[in-house]
Amino acid sequence: MGERDIDRDAQERDLKELFERLLPTIDKQLAKSQQPFICGENITVVDLMYYNEIVTILMLTKTELTESKYPHLAVWFNQNMRNVPELLKLDKQLMEVVAKYELS
Repeated sequence: MGERDIDRDAQERDLKELFERLLPTIDKQLAKSQQPFICGENITVVDLMYYNEIVTILMLTKTELTESKYPHLAVWFNQNMRNVPELLKLDKQLMEVVAKYELS
């Protein structure tokens, strides 16, 4: 298979499966801790790691986190993490790479 012969349906299915295993786990952790970030009151490297994984999958699958499905995770992602200017700059660069190489 060449680079352009990727089975897009299989790729999307694999990403969705990963997403459906990862997100509920993080949502439950945030619910238990009742903190704005995964490890407490302040952003840590753990938040950055999870954020990067999640934002990449969201971009590749063209989906969004909703409070109806993941109430704690959506708040963490959309309100807490999306207020970090440096992350937004990196997100923009990632979107440009995804578009340039037609990764989604």
